[in-house]
Amino acid sequence: MAYPIRFKREAVQDFESLPRDAQLRFLFAFGLVSSNPMRPSAQLLIKQMRGHSGFWRLTVGPLRAIYQFDGTAIRFYMFGERATIYQQFESRK
Repeated sequence: MAYPIRFKREAVQDFESLPRDAQLRFLFAFGLVSSNPMRPSAQLLIKQMRGHSGFWRLTVGPLRAIYQFDGTAIRFYMFGERATIYQQFESRK
């Protein structure tokens, strides 16, 4: 079963500001995440976020995406560089 993927408005802006090659890598990862949103694999580097129940992070190279899975859909909250995304997440959520 593939779960639908949705984006918060800010996440769309974040995604569009990424370099094109990073966007393509995330698009590939979305296909993997949609079928297994909470299970990492050799091709899918995901982890549950510490201190934020229900939130997960997806790693693509030096970039991260933060998403939430509620059992019916996957909602991406933001995309960004590892160095800054977690601080930004605290101020956005």
